Amino acid sequence: MSDAPAYDPDLSRRLAEEMFGASKAKPPTPLMRACIDLDVDKALPLIAKSRNPGKPDEFARTPLHEAVRYAEKGLEASIGIVTALLDRGVDIDAEDDDGQTPLHEAAVYGHEELVELLLSRGADPNARDEEGSTMLKVIDDTPEFKNRRVRIVKLLEAAGGTR
Repeated sequence: MSDAPAYDPDLSRRLAEEMFGASKAKPPTPLMRACIDLDVDKALPLIAKSRNPGKPDEFARTPLHEAVRYAEKGLEASIGIVTALLDRGVDIDAEDDDGQTPLHEAAVYGHEELVELLLSRGADPNARDEEGSTMLKVIDDTPEFKNRRVRIVKLLEAAGGTR
């Protein structure tokens, strides 16, 4: 079970509007919504027929970011959607507006299986966020993560991750 808060689309939209102005916050595309909801029945056909299944939203977040982030709703569904997106060739190291990659999301939210999957598919264990921090540095600097992300640290280190 993850420590991540449940997704609240209305709260997210209100916060985005407050932070960035109403003009930047837009409703998610059907594919993005299916990835946020981990709705495999909707996501897989949309991924298959999409010309660009890795298309980012106005915050540079991709469907891959969302399918990873909300894995606590259903890990099996998340893995299925992530695998389908990667099989379609989406950018595994796509960065959002904060410089976060899907691997950052998996590591921070404690989704060990997704960290392993993303690393096995070529994700960069040394990707840096907008502050220049690698995932290992973020985990080291956050006590509540450090004590609960031991296996993730080992996976990142085994893949060549540095601080």
